[in-house]
Amino acid sequence: MDDNEHLAYLGPGYTLFFVFIKYAIAFLTIFFLVIGIYELVSNYNGTHCSSDPTCYHGYAIILSIYNKADDPESLGIQQWLNLALMFIMIIMIQLMRRQKRRTAADCDERDISTSDYTILVENIPNYKDMNLMEKLKRLFEELPPIEKTGGKTPFKVMKINFTYNLIELNK
Repeated sequence: MDDNEHLAYLGPGYTLFFVFIKYAIAFLTIFFLVIGIYELVSNYNGTHCSSDPTCYHGYAIILSIYNKADDPESLGIQQWLNLALMFIMIIMIQLMRRQKRRTAADCDERDISTSDYTILVENIPNYKDMNLMEKLKRLFEELPPIEKTGGKTPFKVMKINFTYNLIELNK
């Protein structure tokens, strides 16, 4: 994990936000280093605006690709740099995805919550039987222990919560 390790207790969202910000800065930096510098210099040194009387002589036009419209060699170099940048970005995105998956898994391991100790049981019979909670508690406590714990730790049911138990509300 990285220097955002102290945020892991908040869940993966906070940590992943800062990982994203770091990669966004890296993307912009690489973009500027690979093609940005070359484009600014070659666009500024272009001569199309000086030969075109309809061209407005402002920095927006002088630094645009329109200023080197009559220089096919410079445009070709720019296309090759754009292709190289595309491959670099694909590699960086794959690295970012891998780091984000690892960071999310690390944060999930460090964040101990009730969902780590909760199971979902579906298709339980109707709630007319008021002893259903006690029956379910006995059923789960009588299950064989998990092999990960060496087969010695039995289940201990702390609480059974019916998510959609509306019996008490309908009385």
